[in-house]
Amino acid sequence: MLAHRRDGIIEGPLRRTHGTEQQPDLLRMVAGESHRVQESGNAVKSQQFDGIVTNTSLHDIIQLLCIGRATCRMRVRSGNRRGSLYFKDGEVVHAETDTLTGEEAFYDILSLEVGVFDCDTVQERIETIRESWDFLLMESMRRIDAPQGR
Repeated sequence: MLAHRRDGIIEGPLRRTHGTEQQPDLLRMVAGESHRVQESGNAVKSQQFDGIVTNTSLHDIIQLLCIGRATCRMRVRSGNRRGSLYFKDGEVVHAETDTLTGEEAFYDILSLEVGVFDCDTVQERIETIRESWDFLLMESMRRIDAPQGR
């Protein structure tokens, strides 16, 4: 579960990596943008984050990006399924999978239950989605909850 502190830092569950506990970069985001994170070997990673979607839903992460008015690409993988979501100033403007684009690709990606994601600063020039992000999230939940075949 994600928690928002007064100082703007978003916290969540810790994950264990090579015997040490670390928070995913996403959970260190401030005001919708990841800040510079010092990595091992003194390399600095800027404006980029990644994580594994297990303890929270992809819906929550997308809502976080939209509220933070992010402009980025989120790539999502689950098994052999892959897709990308593009955000511009906090709105979802494009989505694509191997076989779908636009809203249908968005709904297909949001149907994933677990997966790995990463976000970067790649921007899409094509805008295939016109609906607001909150409508898209509500519609994706409706589709997930709807009985099959209806």
